[in-house]
Amino acid sequence: MSPLGTAISVEFCKTRKSYTIQTITVLVVLGIAILAGSLLAAARRGNEQILTQLGPLADETGWNQLTGISCQITAAGALLAFGVALAWLFGREFADSTPWCDKPYLCCSQGWLRHLPVGRQLLEEAYCPALP
Repeated sequence: MSPLGTAISVEFCKTRKSYTIQTITVLVVLGIAILAGSLLAAARRGNEQILTQLGPLADETGWNQLTGISCQITAAGALLAFGVALAWLFGREFADSTPWCDKPYLCCSQGWLRHLPVGRQLLEEAYCPALP
């Protein structure tokens, strides 16, 4: 496996095994199912407020209505879930004392680069393209 593949594999394993990401995934999946089912049931009972909110989907029936409702809920829910997951990923890096540098070419001599599962040459090519 290439050094970059190794780094991606390590980060994927850390993310996959984290309880935070697992919790976010379960909440998104269950939340979409519960909200879509509730909206679909309310639309079938003729709730005027729900039918107004659904707009053109109120005239649809069956799978078209269910997938349309699910897409609307997923668009809003996934945005929130991805934001929380991304904030957690960055927060974990800071909690693990992984330094962040706004000028990557200055970070190349830092000791934290030695702890990554990729070679020094690849890191220098990735982080230090502007070195004289």
